Amino acid sequence: MINPNDDHLPYAIDDASGNLISISAIPPERRGLACRCHCAKCNESLVAKLGFGGKKPHFAHQKASHCHGANITFLHILSENILMEEKAVMVPKYKIIPARKLFFTHVEVEKRNDRTDLQPDIVGITEDGLRWHIEIKNTSQVNDRKTNKIKESQITCLEIDVSEQTLDKEKLRTFLLDSTESRRWINNPIYDKKIREERYGDEAIQREKFRQYKIDKKYDIVELRKCGSNCGINRLFGKCIYQIDELCVNNVEYVFCDSNRREMDKNDSPKISVPPIIANHQEEPECHYLIFDYNQQSMDELCELLKERRSIATDDGLSGEIERCEIRSKGHDIVCLCHCNDRVYPLKVIIVCVENNQLRYEIKSNNQGKDKDLADRNYKKIRDGDDKKVASRYKKKKDQDNIFAERNDCPF
Repeated sequence: MINPNDDHLPYAIDDASGNLISISAIPPERRGLACRCHCAKCNESLVAKLGFGGKKPHFAHQKASHCHGANITFLHILSENILMEEKAVMVPKYKIIPARKLFFTHVEVEKRNDRTDLQPDIVGITEDGLRWHIEIKNTSQVNDRKTNKIKESQITCLEIDVSEQTLDKEKLRTFLLDSTESRRWINNPIYDKKIREERYGDEAIQREKFRQYKIDKKYDIVELRKCGSNCGINRLFGKCIYQIDELCVNNVEYVFCDSNRREMDKNDSPKISVPPIIANHQEEPECHYLIFDYNQQSMDELCELLKERRSIATDDGLSGEIERCEIRSKGHDIVCLCHCNDRVYPLKVIIVCVENNQLRYEIKSNNQGKDKDLADRNYKKIRDGDDKKVASRYKKKKDQDNIFAERNDCPF
């Protein structure tokens, strides 16, 4: 039995041209099987019912058909056709770059790129020659495997979810060209490069400075994302006292530190006294930390901020990306499943709570290299309030009263 929605189709594929055709374009003499059209999903011939007797015109499968999902397939094709016709799409905000409409000089549909295991639905090419991949989501989103390949290949990719839309061409056109809803960036190295150029300046100058620092052996060169792991100083407090410069080369951000001064400090004081930071956020590129004022922000708003920034830093020197972030089902805390940049402890379940109007965290579970399913179960267990040790969460820690006070030494 076919789905009723798949038996009342406003569009079909014309046998002669192979293009999408509307039921309104079928003349009376081509009614029924004489329309010479077929279904994009099952390739079976369709019947053109022109709406005599007050019925709504539509294409329909023949009675013996068992096609399912034709409506979704035509929605996908119609979306592609609109983007090809308009040569434009509305894209959402990315970090500090606001939402805007992209205009293309050329649009390719389902063309293979250099990596044959990736096949975008649409590729739009802008006037500057940049390629913007667009994935149309109907029933399933871009999976983790494809996401990783997109990121490895440095492909700029936008996913647009049309599953809630209908086969109304004008409404779908308005959704694609004027709305920023139901779409997300899978990866965007084009905007990342633009942000870095605005922050660091000319790339040729950056390369030359990098070469000079590399020649001089008194400087340590560390990737920004790993900064703090070699000296134990958490840069989220502001600029590190050993930091000399920051540069960006080949889209990788580096920190240059005075290794001589660090060694002298180690000899003078074997243990550098640095107040531990319990939870904070990097807000790029304006500032290395984010101030939360719980007097003015609800837990829902804090949760949204955590999800928007997606990165979190902990007092054990790890930083990572938040995969999920939800308010506990039982209680008033936020539970994060965080994928950290450390090989031994790749996944952590973190509780972020508010005590005395200050944001604090407690690691309730780390995965210790085990599989992601186990971390997911731990995350759900803690989120749903099965943890019996919640009373210990609010122990006040030394030197943490003013970690979210206003700072004047932000380098940006």
